[in-house]
Amino acid sequence: MLERQGSAPAPFKRYAIMPGTSRETLTLRYRGRLAQRSGAGPALLGHIGPEGVLMTGAGRWYPRFADERVTFTLEVRMPAGWAAVSQGEGLQHASDAAGSVWRWREGEPQEDIVLAANRFTVYSKSTAVAEAMVFLLEPDEAIAGRYLEATARYLDLYQRLIGPYAYKKFALVENFQETGYGMPSFTLLGSRVLRFPFIIDSSYPHEILHSWWGNAVYVDYASGNWSEGLTAYLADHLMQEQRGRGAEYRRRALEKYRNYVDSGKDFPLDRFRSKHGEITEAVGYNKTLMFFHMLRRRLGDAVFIDGLRRFYNDQRWRFASFSDLQAAFESASGLELGSMFDQWVHRVGAPELRMDPPRVEKTRDGYRLRGRIEQQQEGPAYRLDVPIAVELEEGAQGVRYVLVMTEKALEFDLAFSTIPTRFAVDPGFDLFRRLAVAESPAALGELFGDDDAVFVLPSDENESTREGYRDLAERLGAKPVSADNALSALPAERAVWLLGWENRHRAAFENTVTDQGVRFERGSVRIEDAARARDVECIVMVGREPAPSMRAIGWIGCENPRAIAGLARKLPHYSSYGYLSFQGDAPTNVLKGRWRLTDSPLVARLDARARQGPLNLPAQPPLFANGAAR
Repeated sequence: MLERQGSAPAPFKRYAIMPGTSRETLTLRYRGRLAQRSGAGPALLGHIGPEGVLMTGAGRWYPRFADERVTFTLEVRMPAGWAAVSQGEGLQHASDAAGSVWRWREGEPQEDIVLAANRFTVYSKSTAVAEAMVFLLEPDEAIAGRYLEATARYLDLYQRLIGPYAYKKFALVENFQETGYGMPSFTLLGSRVLRFPFIIDSSYPHEILHSWWGNAVYVDYASGNWSEGLTAYLADHLMQEQRGRGAEYRRRALEKYRNYVDSGKDFPLDRFRSKHGEITEAVGYNKTLMFFHMLRRRLGDAVFIDGLRRFYNDQRWRFASFSDLQAAFESASGLELGSMFDQWVHRVGAPELRMDPPRVEKTRDGYRLRGRIEQQQEGPAYRLDVPIAVELEEGAQGVRYVLVMTEKALEFDLAFSTIPTRFAVDPGFDLFRRLAVAESPAALGELFGDDDAVFVLPSDENESTREGYRDLAERLGAKPVSADNALSALPAERAVWLLGWENRHRAAFENTVTDQGVRFERGSVRIEDAARARDVECIVMVGREPAPSMRAIGWIGCENPRAIAGLARKLPHYSSYGYLSFQGDAPTNVLKGRWRLTDSPLVARLDARARQGPLNLPAQPPLFANGAAR
């Protein structure tokens, strides 16, 4: 789905047409040269050039009648060897030495007409759902084959899960720019993007699913964009859930919200329009997908799927809102869901949970586990279905419960025949909430999310190395930087970036990662029991001071000045990682990882003999597995 952007559209020339009595058809003939507006960017307003063609409605290249949606037949005449793609169904195409002609038709009402053209090699495959197509700038049967197979698989998945696919084809189109746009019945991916090995199982199903959400059921933007969060939940999240990584995906979504969204930057879901930075992504995508996850847990999988299908069936080719979603799920469940939608769609903020240490008491019949859970956020209580888990002594799988919490505090009292050894609140990260810092390991996102982070440069390096680090700090958005010899101690209560192997405050960072097995040695640093050489690799790590500070300290050692620009550009894309290493001038990532989580304030050891590590809990099956909805 091509999200709405901030650039102003090209101006219209407006005409009034007086209806006659003898004719029912109006024919408009016009021609012109596309005027590229300065600063707008070809991806927004359209581009025609030797490197390729991309035309969207923002460029106003075809007549519009107020805000009416359009059906169309499109004929494109181009030089020989060129191919064109648009919405809907390809009628025919012909190409000879004189030129190329492609025709497309879309009979369902569209918000926009999008046209892409280039010197494509075209691949296609008939599937049980629709035609799968691939348009590549260079011939590559292997890549085309993988995308054709994936297209067939995802179209089948989402048709089974939601309802009939609304178009005659779905096409992967290689764009001459590095984009990731989802259009009705096709997606525009840049050359590098589509060749990343993870794209076909992450971003690609996301773009295909937009042919249901956003490009078949349209978004009523005035009341909030529900489409991006629902698409992320049923694509990105579902792909991870099928691999048993749903809890980890949800934790990372909650981490982004904690790292980037404070009370002054937050906003309700009904004000989300499109993504333009980390904050809008954390709210508009992550909070929304967590809302749908909580709704699914409240209703159960079968009813949740029924609600999705009702919403799609009732709203296809219409502009839909959160209110329409509420009506569909109420119809499917027979429940009144207004308070739940009000709480998560219209209210700003998130609950914050803490627990008192639970108590275990021996009784005549076994054991009692008593405790208290509290909401710490300002303002009224949230109504929460709080998942808890208890692990028992004999090593069998733990047991799960759901506690309904309607006040700021909830006391619980559970009985067991054998002694409980560990207790956890929301161990699967099933609730949208503001995580406690200690619930996740230190990661780059904590540094990027602090607008007041301090950058400390090494004074004992040679001048060229110091300038390289200064350039890196500036590229990462540093405000005035400090030299290490100007600080007797690191500033308190602010995240810190320490730059350089010879930084005088490096010991403060080392103290934060010694429990992860990190050891600095002469000319290298040992991570994961392997030495990373100072003169070969650019190394990035993040640690965290112990309570009560819990502030993040990052360290970067990079003595290749040619790698600086690329390192600064790439690091924001690794915000969920705690350690990284890069090689070469590009530079190329050769190591990435997350630290072990050593403790959590929402997990309690009730017995000294209790083991460490994740709780042994029954697996939670995905919403959709093995080709059939549950």
